[in-house]
Amino acid sequence: MALNRPPRILMVASSFPRWEGDHYGIFVSLVARELANRCHEVVVLAPHDPGAQRRESDGGLTIRRFRYFLPSGLQRLCYRGGMISAVRQGWFPKAQVITFLAAEVAAVRRALDSSQFDLLHFHWALPQGMAVSIARVRRRLPVVGTFYGGDVSIFARGWKARMVRAACEAADVIVPISRATRDALLTVSPDAKARTRIIPMPVDADRFAIPSATAPTGFPSERPVLLCVGRLAREKGF
Repeated sequence: MALNRPPRILMVASSFPRWEGDHYGIFVSLVARELANRCHEVVVLAPHDPGAQRRESDGGLTIRRFRYFLPSGLQRLCYRGGMISAVRQGWFPKAQVITFLAAEVAAVRRALDSSQFDLLHFHWALPQGMAVSIARVRRRLPVVGTFYGGDVSIFARGWKARMVRAACEAADVIVPISRATRDALLTVSPDAKARTRIIPMPVDADRFAIPSATAPTGFPSERPVLLCVGRLAREKGF
């Protein structure tokens, strides 16, 4: 059926820029803004952090930030080197995993009850995939899930693999960002193969091009030079 309005997308993530110049979840922001620029209406659900606005709107993009612990100044799980790194820092962030999941499920349900969406797109298997599974979103509208390397490689073993499997089952289309991530997912959920589409993270090659006149010296021309940009977090495998 043709829509007589712009398509509406609900995007759920555990990391999203909190203010101008913030780098957390910048890749999620780029996807959301590109969709908004292409005449989609995009609503992003992301965790709140002290100093960030609870709600922002910019053209076709709306950002809603949910609080997952009160008082909000004690929120410790997100935006501190990544959720996995935060959990390793002690019992207090670990305890907030439960409150985060409950708050995210509630935020998803409120959004679906308040507006009509055409698609839900969640980022990261955990906890977003779990939240979408608990909220039973797939019964109401199509779901796309983007799976990254860290959450899959860490949780794809033992009893934790069941959580990754539930995240796979929550998506109609599964988007791993690499072949390695896809292979890790399929060891946990082989039945998901037909729903899997690899889409690597995009890079603006022109932005990083080096003019030949200013090319760096010291490397043999026949040997490739690799640039890797990211946090020096253990789960990234530097």
